[in-house]
Amino acid sequence: MKALLTSILFVVTACALWATDADRRSQQQRGQQVYISYCRRCHGEDGRGIDGYRNIRDRGVLRGDSAALVTTIAFGATGIDPAKPSGIRATMPAFPFRDQDLADVASYAAAMMAGRTLVLTAADVRAIKEAYQNEALRRIRTPKK
Repeated sequence: MKALLTSILFVVTACALWATDADRRSQQQRGQQVYISYCRRCHGEDGRGIDGYRNIRDRGVLRGDSAALVTTIAFGATGIDPAKPSGIRATMPAFPFRDQDLADVASYAAAMMAGRTLVLTAADVRAIKEAYQNEALRRIRTPKK
């Protein structure tokens, strides 16, 4: 009986791990398609940009807090690109991705360009976007002293 229970536990655990890996692979595939459709034209096939311009492979946002990555993709970014002439700002527009597409492309980018496993769901993305927007509204409404 104990051997049977151990065998059942082993099979259930193996199936759960297989399903998790299958879900992760599926998310990576969907994320790759979103990246190809929307991101590749500026960031290139591998994230190194076009002639070094718009290189995102070395950006800390891919290695840091997942909320920073999600808000960068969802709401856009601006900053100095080291490959551009001094003083010229680079801007990435906000993209109106569905929450699941944003979760998929963020997970894909983190894996392919930073070697990082990041599993996000649409619910995670919604919560991150809502928190970001609430903080932005709080800052706007709070009078400066």
